[in-house]
Amino acid sequence: MKYQELSYKFLTLADELVNKGYWICDHILDKKDFENLLRYFDNRLHQFSPAKIGRGLEKSLNHDLRSDQILWLEDSDQNLVSYFDIMNHIQDILKKELFLPIKNYETQMAWYGPGASYTRHRDRHKNSDARCVSSVFYMNEGWNFEDGGQLLIQTQSKEVSVEPVANRLVIFKSELEHEVLVSNKNRKSLATWFRVD
Repeated sequence: MKYQELSYKFLTLADELVNKGYWICDHILDKKDFENLLRYFDNRLHQFSPAKIGRGLEKSLNHDLRSDQILWLEDSDQNLVSYFDIMNHIQDILKKELFLPIKNYETQMAWYGPGASYTRHRDRHKNSDARCVSSVFYMNEGWNFEDGGQLLIQTQSKEVSVEPVANRLVIFKSELEHEVLVSNKNRKSLATWFRVD
């Protein structure tokens, strides 16, 4: 899917990010690109490792706070071109319409097995404001409310619950507190953080 085809989907991104703190859009990838991305995710599951909390020397495992598994990705990976095309387009919007001094972004795949969750936290690390905007893309086909795994975002005015359904993209300010509720079955996503450093 090219930028021109995507443009109409992103018309409200900047305004909603400013006014609401988040933005949600469904059917971001076309069917073929989504299926390729899902297949790529599944083929690399054996490379995932338990996610840690904190940064730098303070990184540690704490399954009571976070129990997903992750894999960091390279933006040069040709299997991810369709996804990174979208991230590049979003970066352009954030820079041009919101004047954010974004220099780059980082991306990881995340897998939540049954019983996994991530307690309330901020993506903007303590003592660092490098991450300014967060993005999560979901790959969970046939997902129902009782499957759990909802993303809860605490905005200034309310708590927003986002169902992790297939081909959904949610973008929000990295300083907002959020959590992932307990997932009752395998939950797949890609997370990207737009950075100013």
